Amino acid sequence: MKKSYALTVLVVLLLVPAFAFAGGKTEEPGEMGPVIVWSEINIKAPQTNLDENFAKAVEGIEDAMGTELIIVTTPYKEISAKVNLAVQAGGDVPDIAQLKVSKLAFHVDNGTLMDITKYVEASPWYAGMNKSALDAGRGADGKIYAVPFNTRSTLTYSYTDAFPDGPPLTTDDILAAGPGLKEKGMFTITGKASEQQGVQVWWWPLIRTFGGHFADSDGKVAWANDATVKAIEFTRELISKGYAPEVILSPGFDDEIPFMNGDVGAFNAGSWSYVWLNPLTTPSGVKYDNKSASVEEAIKAGDLVLSPQISAPGSKHVTPLDGILWAIPVGSKNVEGAQAFIDFMMQTKVNTDVAYAWGGVPTIDAGKNDPRYADSVYWSKVTEFMSKYAEAMEPVANYDEATLKFADIAIALIHNTGKDIMPVLKQAQDELNAE
Repeated sequence: MKKSYALTVLVVLLLVPAFAFAGGKTEEPGEMGPVIVWSEINIKAPQTNLDENFAKAVEGIEDAMGTELIIVTTPYKEISAKVNLAVQAGGDVPDIAQLKVSKLAFHVDNGTLMDITKYVEASPWYAGMNKSALDAGRGADGKIYAVPFNTRSTLTYSYTDAFPDGPPLTTDDILAAGPGLKEKGMFTITGKASEQQGVQVWWWPLIRTFGGHFADSDGKVAWANDATVKAIEFTRELISKGYAPEVILSPGFDDEIPFMNGDVGAFNAGSWSYVWLNPLTTPSGVKYDNKSASVEEAIKAGDLVLSPQISAPGSKHVTPLDGILWAIPVGSKNVEGAQAFIDFMMQTKVNTDVAYAWGGVPTIDAGKNDPRYADSVYWSKVTEFMSKYAEAMEPVANYDEATLKFADIAIALIHNTGKDIMPVLKQAQDELNAE
């Protein structure tokens, strides 16, 4: 009943005529046209668990908005660059786009997103939104350029079969467990250390926990430091000694497969990764095959434990605070429709359903009372680790180029074990900062 009422109110609000003054007369504008969204999801022909869950979460959206929703499914790692290019080139841009929190500074610097501060602050959902989450959509100037609809972080998944005395907490713990697990035919840890996301979920947290930074206060890369050298040396040792599978350096997400198959003891991954970890088979052969509920079931059965992302010995754990945003690019032809889309998405139930589908925490505070979060062993740990250890990555002026370049040189250094690390880091850093 409450959902029907909310949708009815939204429909009524959208259909209330707005008037424009022209030559002293009022004219009623035409019907709101289709809303074009660039997103990684596909709700018209779902292909993945995420697609299916998202489609369920937004059932009735077109009726509520009173117009057609056109979602242009775009690979997640391409959306940001395509939005930037479209705006800069004066081409066709979407009415609204899915972006990551970590990309916001890049777009604000390039002037590709509309300032939506007045709209957001006047919205019916504004008062119920978590203020820390809302700040993730602000630029350095304090203006709101995007609306975060979930916040996400990282953690370590571990099998109790592999670590009966407790999960590994430090890089030393991982290295110490390596020989014993290798004798059993297992790897110690897996994760994604390649491409842009590898920088966000593997390299940057390691650099920070070793005491370094990826960029300085001006947004220039500053990775040529001892902490980065230690992060690369640690990863070198994992690969050279066979404690981590080579797939952690490969593009794509095959790094999760060894963990799903029970061939590796620990998995450095995102709060969203549980969505994909199914079927899940423990090293002893116990199988969990209940789609996105598989991880929760394994935890409750005692076969899987969660811990903070691996830290340097004697250092604080660092987990990257990220999330996903809805943003309206400069040049949107249907700003009204884009705002109606956000209004629908930020209803408490929809925001909660979408955040859950995406493997994140809802940004409407009331959503955290949903039993899927409040009664979940998994989410209680995720929120605990986020509150204790989450940090936002330093804004990087040339984010895309810098992260991709770093991933490439880090992987090259791992493969070339005899190469001195610091000179390579310094040369790449100087080249980028000179541009």
